[in-house]
Amino acid sequence: MRGEFQTIATAASAIRLSEHLPHTARVMNRVAVIRRLHHPRRNHNAAAAEALTGRTPPGGDQELLQHDARSVPCLGATVAQAGARSGFPIPFVALPHVMYNVVVLPGQGPRFLGPGPAPLQVADDPNRVGFRVPDLELPAEVGVQRAFRVVASREVREAFRLEAENPAARER
Repeated sequence: MRGEFQTIATAASAIRLSEHLPHTARVMNRVAVIRRLHHPRRNHNAAAAEALTGRTPPGGDQELLQHDARSVPCLGATVAQAGARSGFPIPFVALPHVMYNVVVLPGQGPRFLGPGPAPLQVADDPNRVGFRVPDLELPAEVGVQRAFRVVASREVREAFRLEAENPAARER
């Protein structure tokens, strides 16, 4: 608000966005807008876990939370499980790294949903020369059907060929 950039109309009648988001403006009628988010956690780690799952972490408001049998899946895995009919071998992508504080924080994986809706974790910098996604490398022994579908998918490999992207689009 009141910044140097102008706003533009969107596909949702009452919502305006920054002039720098024209692609988002075109699909705004298919986007859920969350105008406010609140949690009662005092600890950053517990708050992160709650934000990732939509549920209070089983350990409560602690700093050293970790996965346990009561942990719930992250929202990405839950949505992926609900929409698993798409056929695309990667349910969702998690960026830029796994969060941890001594231990991996809960709320970042599929937990009791099983491995199907697990995220593809991309922790490398896509602007680094030689960028690659290790999960797209063929493992020495392919015994997991999902892993093979991901590695064998031309669409997935093409999605990560950032060097083929228009330089202006990459910079944007």
